[in-house]
Amino acid sequence: MKLISACSILLLCSNIVFAKQFKVVDRDKKFKTVIKKQYLTDLTSKTSFEGKYFKIVEATSNQAISFDSKEKLKLKAATVYYHLTKARSYFVNKLESDFIKNYSQITIRLNLTNKFNDLGKFANVKNDPQFNNAVTIPSGKGFASRGVEPWQSEIWFRPSKIINVKELGGYDQQSREVKSMLYSFRKSTHMMTFRRFLTNLILGDYGNLGNETLVSSLFRTAGSSFIIETAYQTTGIVASKLSRQQYSLEAALVPEIIYHEFSHLVLSDEIDINTSTPLNEGMADYFAGKIAESEALGLKSKYNLFSGKEVDRDQLYKSRLESSDYANADFVFGLLWQIDEELGNNNDKFIFNLRKNIDANGTIRDDLVNSIMATCRANCKNPLTDSYSLYLLFDKKGL
Repeated sequence: MKLISACSILLLCSNIVFAKQFKVVDRDKKFKTVIKKQYLTDLTSKTSFEGKYFKIVEATSNQAISFDSKEKLKLKAATVYYHLTKARSYFVNKLESDFIKNYSQITIRLNLTNKFNDLGKFANVKNDPQFNNAVTIPSGKGFASRGVEPWQSEIWFRPSKIINVKELGGYDQQSREVKSMLYSFRKSTHMMTFRRFLTNLILGDYGNLGNETLVSSLFRTAGSSFIIETAYQTTGIVASKLSRQQYSLEAALVPEIIYHEFSHLVLSDEIDINTSTPLNEGMADYFAGKIAESEALGLKSKYNLFSGKEVDRDQLYKSRLESSDYANADFVFGLLWQIDEELGNNNDKFIFNLRKNIDANGTIRDDLVNSIMATCRANCKNPLTDSYSLYLLFDKKGL
């Protein structure tokens, strides 16, 4: 009888959770990143960052990071724990996700440079070490013959590393994008100015000093063409001068990235997270924005020197957006956000239900559009009028 009582007491104690205050990176009212004190809730350890739902570890260790760790590591651990708790509350309480509500404790890894290996979870540390990103890995069956135990999905945050834009091929990419935009404009402008010159030559009265002279017309035509041609031929130089020279990302200290990665985990009940595609990245972006209550992701942060994402970039659909190279573009993010606005605010559940109809490897133009319409037929309050509004939006976006 005494043994049973002792076991009961131990079980009761193991379920006790508490809160403790730490410094975390958060957002202020102007969306700038600031360091402030916040309470971490549901902690189960009094000495480390381990709680009922999350355990924050460093690299390949399975030991939770101590409260006595160095300040930078402690700031990362507290920030990740705090924002993951916020994200979990959103999905459990607002979207009523049973999948995440019943999910067991999730391991979160900081400062991990190993790539993911689907056979053993961690690839050799010397095999293309990773920096400046975060990733949500799928669960695995392990490799029993080599002593690798099965594992659940985890979220990994890489350490930051300052790199030069040349290492990213940044100048080349920007040059190609700018040159592509200038090409059609250059072609039409050359033709337009040449026609204007011919018109003045044939119809102009050059004897009258009040009119444009042949010489001035020639210089105006040549001048405008010269400006366009110069811009077209020097895009590489301009890109290198106007671009940021160095980049880095401390993913564990950018709230929206934390929300984005947790969203991947939540959506994995329906959407495959093995590959990075425009559809699964766009869905994760949408919910990151909703949790952050912001139409921008990753901006105004000294911890992110890469470009962020914004809803209101007025982008039209282009076929190149279907490729994996553009998986992290903000077109799908913006489209989903605008759908929310078309159907009336606070339609997070509509997009959440959308995950059931999405194939992560599908296309934007066909699969995403068809999935949205199927979701509307099943979930919209006014399917007929709402479908019409959505078709108008698709047309406006070039879909």
